[in-house]
Amino acid sequence: LDRAKELYRRLPAILTRVAQEESRRLEADTCSVAYVPMIGYLLSVPRDFDVSTFLLSLQVIFTTGDTTNVKSDRMRELDEELGDVKMKIIDKETTITIRTSAWMLSHSSMLLSLERVGSQLDAAISLALTARIYGWNRPKFVEEPIIDATRVVHPLSKIVTEHFVANPVSSGGESSRIKVFTGPNACGKSVYLKQVGILVFLAHIGSFVPAEVAHIGIVNRILTRMYSIDSVLDGMSTFAKDLNQVSIALRRGDERSLIIIDEFGKGTMTEVGLPLLASTLSYWAAKGNDGCPHIFVASHFHALPNFVTDEHDVVSYHVGQKVLAVLTGQLQTDVTFFILPDPVEI
Repeated sequence: LDRAKELYRRLPAILTRVAQEESRRLEADTCSVAYVPMIGYLLSVPRDFDVSTFLLSLQVIFTTGDTTNVKSDRMRELDEELGDVKMKIIDKETTITIRTSAWMLSHSSMLLSLERVGSQLDAAISLALTARIYGWNRPKFVEEPIIDATRVVHPLSKIVTEHFVANPVSSGGESSRIKVFTGPNACGKSVYLKQVGILVFLAHIGSFVPAEVAHIGIVNRILTRMYSIDSVLDGMSTFAKDLNQVSIALRRGDERSLIIIDEFGKGTMTEVGLPLLASTLSYWAAKGNDGCPHIFVASHFHALPNFVTDEHDVVSYHVGQKVLAVLTGQLQTDVTFFILPDPVEI
């Protein structure tokens, strides 16, 4: 196959040289050599060239507007020596592909096992290197359904932000199970929600976590209402997709689940979105500490506390703030993210 490809690469130069030799032999002003499938190599000469002079050695195959295409003895030699180089390459590649596919199918069990082992090894090495480079720490799993960590960061935002403020995460135990965050745009609400999900996910796949200390109870599922990808094919509006995601969380969430909701209800009128979010949180709050999932919510509905029923005192409200870093006596323009750790009255 390599020899055939090398020949195909040199073929234009070979045909040019043959055309020059034939031009001198026939004393033609100009001529060229081309390959025509099913016919072979042909010598193209000007139409006014007197082919009858070489009637014994030239066979006229066809003519076009300006050229006459003939088969000479040299062209017949090229047919024998070279043939259809491109088709030979395609045939060889097809044969190799079929044989390789057959071999892989016959050894699929072994190959899939190797692929799984290789993927797991690659993931483990990547997580280990990341933990060492960025100073992640080993989480501790506990029996209680809690999430308790200090100085948690979003691993990606920490890299791209010059001054990133680490935040605590505490849910369950003596802390509230439902946490509602509000605050100005770009104060870090969504980043905080994501880093909570990343913290729990990394811990459950056996990785170190981007936190100083982390005590985490077993979480059976992570349910989110973060993004809605629109498509004309599914026949659903953005708000309908949001409702579908929240309905799944309502049906499947239990005391061992982590539920993250970012700006639910903003895709419709406030008169509709606010009651929906409030009733959803009230439903979970009614379960109390023993049945309520870990819930982290970001919302711009400032009136939300007035509509949430919290008989078991499992809901707390927090405010995000923008913090400007002051270094070497100068005010930096980079904004860091900070979530006030203590509940506030809204």
